[in-house]
Amino acid sequence: MVSKALLSFDAVLYLDTSIVLRPSIQGDSLKQIFNSVFEEFATTGFRTFHKAFHTNFPVTHKNMYTFFNVTTDNMKATKQIQSGTYVVANSPNGRNVIDSLARCAIEPDCMAPPGAQVKCNMSLISSNNDIGCHRFDQSAMNMRLIELYGINDTNYFLPSDMVSIQRFEMTQNKAAYRRQCNVFLRS
Repeated sequence: MVSKALLSFDAVLYLDTSIVLRPSIQGDSLKQIFNSVFEEFATTGFRTFHKAFHTNFPVTHKNMYTFFNVTTDNMKATKQIQSGTYVVANSPNGRNVIDSLARCAIEPDCMAPPGAQVKCNMSLISSNNDIGCHRFDQSAMNMRLIELYGINDTNYFLPSDMVSIQRFEMTQNKAAYRRQCNVFLRS
């Protein structure tokens, strides 16, 4: 859908259902967010807003490495960028990211390799070992960004206090969610 929308617009802001836009304390605006892919992120045409607390490796199926020129060391060295929010420019650089993801999505073994499962053992997720789970589009997006721009995520990542995640598990059991995050942050 994003790839098709780019045919009609200069940039597309993708938000999944867990994203809430809030007034910015830092002075960000939607206009600034859109413009960022033509200014500070022009070299990539792509901007993301959130990172997971874990690295890419434990949540990426081993078969994905046949589709992207990325090493396991690259994946172990990088925190996983979350795919729930991003802005992409209708530029050669932006299309280079999003069109590759669209191709991966329609290739049966790319984004959803046989045996891939989203459910992770959360007590193992910070181990940086293969724990047998997969983040599908999120893993593909991370692999493509690393393939194109390396492990320095400042090429495509900058948070904004305007963009907030409100997942069910975060709102229903805040104490348990915070405990899990704190376990990782202490390690």
